[in-house]
Amino acid sequence: MIVPRVVPPFQPLTCVPMVTGHNCFGAVLYPITMSDFVIADVTDTMMDGYLSGFPTTYQQKVGKTSDAAYKLCGSAYMSMQCSSIFPKCNSQMAESAPGPVMGRYPMCFTACISTLVFCPGFWIEDILGPCQMIGMIPQCSQAVWWSFWRLPSQLVSFEDSHPSPMECPSTDVGFNADSDYGLYDTGAAENAVAASPFLEAAGGASATGIVKLPNAF
Repeated sequence: MIVPRVVPPFQPLTCVPMVTGHNCFGAVLYPITMSDFVIADVTDTMMDGYLSGFPTTYQQKVGKTSDAAYKLCGSAYMSMQCSSIFPKCNSQMAESAPGPVMGRYPMCFTACISTLVFCPGFWIEDILGPCQMIGMIPQCSQAVWWSFWRLPSQLVSFEDSHPSPMECPSTDVGFNADSDYGLYDTGAAENAVAASPFLEAAGGASATGIVKLPNAF
């Protein structure tokens, strides 16, 4: 950022592709300044926090949705972050300062709009940081993030991860009231039944439970 200004011919260094970051790699398909390129691997690490905290933010703001809607929101949100972190050069040689010539383009305002559209529940305070400096198309920066394997899985509740069976389970309970007329007679021996077949089918019963039936109605 400083050396090209004091060394002849007093021009900025040539812009280069972004190839060193691991989170925004493949999303930033336009040239960036040499100063951004040199520290791209360090700047890109801030995306680790956005990625790790996205499932919690999504659950708090949006709730539980389909995986397709979750990934669509994640793509829009991460594209906005990468566009803000790595602005586009507007000349072959550009400085880090924003400007119409030999500078950097700000992020496209459509990145902020798409995040609000594809992430229902997100509001202005959720995108205020990266959307403080935006520009109009085509004089703006727009990254396209599609590295879905880096996006953590959507948070689910215990009930969702351990669903109950949809069909009624069948089991031999050891007695039949249709044929055993003395099942509930007074003075009959204590009757024991197995644990709930629903719990067994859902994996919630580890041992057979003994249930005492009443001796008489």
